[in-house]
Amino acid sequence: MQTQMQTQTDIAALKFHVDNAIPKTNAYWVFGSNLAGRHGKGAARVAHDNFGAQYGVGEGPTGNSYAIPAKGRKMEILSLAVIESNVNRFLDHASVHPTRAYFVTRIGCGLAGYADEQIAPIFAARPLANLSYPDSWRAYMEPTNVLAFQSPAEVKAVVTPGVPSKRARPG
Repeated sequence: MQTQMQTQTDIAALKFHVDNAIPKTNAYWVFGSNLAGRHGKGAARVAHDNFGAQYGVGEGPTGNSYAIPAKGRKMEILSLAVIESNVNRFLDHASVHPTRAYFVTRIGCGLAGYADEQIAPIFAARPLANLSYPDSWRAYMEPTNVLAFQSPAEVKAVVTPGVPSKRARPG
């Protein structure tokens, strides 16, 4: 278990990028996907067109990308608990590849409709130095916010469990 000081040090060393930017380095593109692997819109389309994401692969690495499902095979929105498990599988993968850079997009915050404050704390619970995060998540990954939300379960208690934020839904 991390101490408060370790968490603050880890958070201070994190990298952030402008939302909708494309990495200028050889970073792996980490995007929200659907379990059917239909990469037709948003960051998934960018993954397919620019980073080698393969159609039909809805989770895991392909090319220079990594798919994290936020929607199911029939395009249904997955619950935060399922997305948390999917994110943790990605974090396990990224942690065993510490020399690879990963460029994380706003997983689940586009077509799946979740808000940044619902998804960012899932990543903040296990910060990794080889990840670059969307700048819009910075406030949710600050030490005071990470300590306030010790687990995504606590975030789910603040928002309606399993229901995407109306504010973040595409309009």
